[in-house]
Amino acid sequence: MKNTILLIGICCLLFSCQKENEDRIIRGYFPTPVVTFSILDKDGNDLLNPYNPNSYKHNDIALYKDSLCTIKRCENYDIRYYTLEDNTKWCIEFWAYCDSKKIRPEFNDTICCATNYLKLNDTTIDTVYSEYIISGQLKALCTILYNGDDIFHTRGYAIK
Repeated sequence: MKNTILLIGICCLLFSCQKENEDRIIRGYFPTPVVTFSILDKDGNDLLNPYNPNSYKHNDIALYKDSLCTIKRCENYDIRYYTLEDNTKWCIEFWAYCDSKKIRPEFNDTICCATNYLKLNDTTIDTVYSEYIISGQLKALCTILYNGDDIFHTRGYAIK
């Protein structure tokens, strides 16, 4: 009798822990995509490298919703900087925000779009446009335009 009660108790514990872990994994598995890129001048110099005296200062860089840079998209600490594994380039990274949605019933998905204004210093404001697709719980980055130039693009948005 004591073994039966112990066995039932262990089974209940296992099933309750299993469900909680599954919920946590599902919620954390499909994050919003991030926009990541590096900024180089025409000579190939890394303008995000803090050791380059001509680079943009990370503390001065901010992300805005509007071209006049009056409405901040996020706090500066939400923008991340890091080097690639080979230490050749510094990258900037931030969330792919969603200002508008294009629902595509023929593919049973939605495209989220956002235009961000990246203020690099007092005189330089660049435009970063991004799109990502939502299909079920999947979110995948589709397009990044930097000042109108296509720097990332996946062909054929359809996910089946």
